[in-house]
Amino acid sequence: MRMTMRMTSKNKKRCGFTLVEMLVVIGILGILS
Repeated sequence: MRMTMRMTSKNKKRCGFTLVEMLVVIGILGILS
């Protein structure tokens, strides 16, 4: 999760899309687990 936080912090242009990415990642992890 820390790596994703760093990635989002660098891409300030995607301020609104970062939240969506986090939800998508959490959803994928939930399906895989």
